[in-house]
Amino acid sequence: MAGPQRFVGSSRVVWNGLALPLSLPWPVRIMFRTRHPREVLLQAGAGGRLTLILQLTEGQVEAGAWQGGACLATLRLPQAKVNDGAWHHVELELRRGPGRNPSATLLLLTLDYGRHQV
Repeated sequence: MAGPQRFVGSSRVVWNGLALPLSLPWPVRIMFRTRHPREVLLQAGAGGRLTLILQLTEGQVEAGAWQGGACLATLRLPQAKVNDGAWHHVELELRRGPGRNPSATLLLLTLDYGRHQV
């Protein structure tokens, strides 16, 4: 991305036809500020089968992994409200799981540079 994107209201950015396939680990970091308790911050299709969603639910950061319409995992940081109008940094990372199972993956969610994580 050439530079920061600014959003007002219901704006969005879509990238199509990316030249490189998704490879693990795959981190996504965003900074945001809002006073809205519910909104989608990021929705990303990973490899055509997996969809990652980063959103606010009741003012709390929540991440989900979906495949074929079924929820595989949901992570939530209930101890931190982020709809306070202050700037927040959130990182969502998809990485290979430990062990010998090559299809095992981990979804990690970190808020405000490691202050809260799951």
